[in-house]
Amino acid sequence: MKHITPILLVLAIAACVAWLSFPPSDHANAQSYGPNVTSNLKRFNVVASSSGDNELVEAVSGKRFRIISLALIAQSSTSVDAYLINGDNELLGTAAAPQPIDMSAVDGLAGVVLPANEGGWLETDTANEALEINLSGAQAVLCVGTYVEVD
Repeated sequence: MKHITPILLVLAIAACVAWLSFPPSDHANAQSYGPNVTSNLKRFNVVASSSGDNELVEAVSGKRFRIISLALIAQSSTSVDAYLINGDNELLGTAAAPQPIDMSAVDGLAGVVLPANEGGWLETDTANEALEINLSGAQAVLCVGTYVEVD
């Protein structure tokens, strides 16, 4: 019975990832994502696998990013500590308190899912900086999400 729980968790996370990949069509209007939005909804889909900083969204001149949805899914049963950053700003987790994740959900969560939130879950603090995930080791983590650019 204890092997069923991780399987159900992985299936639930997979369903969330599928939903993130195909958000409802009424979300296409950039104005519904709060003030200062300068783009339509954009997506990223990256498998981060290097120890240290891994780029999820490339820096855009004069723009910050508002994260509308996010899923971080472990691709290895070896635990890895992860946190989101832009420049020197820690956005989700910190270097001192990162989120441990592993596919088997033994030493941490199998993943983190923030479903679509029109107001955004988090926002980078500085323009001209990439959105990155920092990993404590060279373990693969699937990173998918949606965002808008803001002034």
